[in-house]
Amino acid sequence: MSPVPVPRPSRLVWSIALGLVLLVLALPSLLTPWIASRVRTAAGARGFDVTWHRLAFRWPLHVGIDSLVVSRQDAPVLQAARVELDAGLRGLMPHLSLTRLALTDAHVLLPTAPPDDARDDTEVRDEDAAAGAPSAPRVRAAAQQLADALLLPARRLPTLQFNEVRVQRGDSLFAEIDGLSLTHERGGVQLAATGAFAGER
Repeated sequence: MSPVPVPRPSRLVWSIALGLVLLVLALPSLLTPWIASRVRTAAGARGFDVTWHRLAFRWPLHVGIDSLVVSRQDAPVLQAARVELDAGLRGLMPHLSLTRLALTDAHVLLPTAPPDDARDDTEVRDEDAAAGAPSAPRVRAAAQQLADALLLPARRLPTLQFNEVRVQRGDSLFAEIDGLSLTHERGGVQLAATGAFAGER
């Protein structure tokens, strides 16, 4: 009794498989210009201009940006030697979202003060005294920043990795982050950071 011949893949099957492999390999170079355009459009819609030396996409859903500069009205807001972003499916109803953000050798420039702090100090003190609020605008600004941070649960944040990040407010150094990591493990969040906050002089 002769053995039953095993069917061999047809040329069509091999051609389709080869075409899929080539498509997967070519997609990064095809998607990179589209991603770059989307980044510029999203930044422009928020009033920012972005430039970089190199932007590249690679699998699985990873974007790396070298020498990123984000500015508003020609004033730099963020400068980073390296930015990395990873995307993935998250949530009970899976949707594509940012899962990791990494900054290396970055400089962040914060505004010196909210617009209403430009008013006369006497006017501010009178209004605060009438409302029973702290008289120092900086106290109110710090309280607002804390409230804003608490409104964003850490579980919603992507994995964060910051290395050598300097935060400047006006002409003064506000914070210097040597390293910061925020990871999601066992249904919770782990945060580790080293660095220092500079006291206002």
